[in-house]
Amino acid sequence: MPYYVTFNVLSLAKVNPSKCYPQYCPSEMKALLVILGVIGAVLAVALALLLIWRVLATVQDRRAFAKFEKEQQKAKCVMAENPIFKPTTTTFMNPMYGVKT
Repeated sequence: MPYYVTFNVLSLAKVNPSKCYPQYCPSEMKALLVILGVIGAVLAVALALLLIWRVLATVQDRRAFAKFEKEQQKAKCVMAENPIFKPTTTTFMNPMYGVKT
């Protein structure tokens, strides 16, 4: 019957070994469950971080948009009435058009 050995250190010179039989020893860990648990935990943390990042980005975007709208309402000038702007369309008359010879 396999057994485990544990050591109790009583002092620097005295060590007390004791046997631990399987009925008293902890059961073996299942490697697959540990691996799946670690992978699941990493994915859960990554998903939580992405969700937090997205919420913070949305809040910041809404604040920036509200600030932009507030600045647009405070603007005094009307965009269509720019005194420097001159229209680019011109009308040319063909002097020979409509003349009968």
